Amino acid sequence: MQVQREAPLSPGAFLWRPGLSFQGLAIVRSGCVKLYEESANGEERVLQFAFAGDLLGLEALASQKYESHAVALGEVLICRLETPTGSGDHAVDARFYQRLLQQASRILQQRMRLSRSGNPAVALLAFLELLAERIGRPVESNGRRHCDIQLPMSRLEMGAYLGYAEETVCRTLLRLQQQGRLQVRGRRILMEITPRSRAVAASTEPR
Repeated sequence: MQVQREAPLSPGAFLWRPGLSFQGLAIVRSGCVKLYEESANGEERVLQFAFAGDLLGLEALASQKYESHAVALGEVLICRLETPTGSGDHAVDARFYQRLLQQASRILQQRMRLSRSGNPAVALLAFLELLAERIGRPVESNGRRHCDIQLPMSRLEMGAYLGYAEETVCRTLLRLQQQGRLQVRGRRILMEITPRSRAVAASTEPR
């Protein structure tokens, strides 16, 4: 499998747009890439936030055309993989197929975890826990261990991914901070990850 490193992408640069011919799978080396669709009236629906180690372009393998927008959030480094041929000297090996399946499974698992509840506090905490796993940094705060998350996306983009309005995301973050679940400082979030995170949020959410 041939891997080619590409030049750094600056914030707001597009890897591809809908209708562009498939140019091979890519792996995020660093940074965050947002994949999204736009409705007829220009409304954005975020499909995925991809981080270091994630494969991009899986959805274009069948049609050989990209159907979404892929844009860099901050500076991003990617590697481009050769297009799989399935035969000859460049046949894709079993490890690559396993990587594809693992990536598809991870995306489905994340979407299931985030769609099991109509409660915005539960959904937001689940999303932040996913970010903590991917880009979080352990820190000590007030004598307790927390996870420090520097959000690469805006409140609006979080809402477009979770299916909530920006105002709902902002209110929910404020409520979770008032409950002592989070410390919010702009795009920096400190949170304690506990098995009861979502249960606590669900029990304290106003009806």
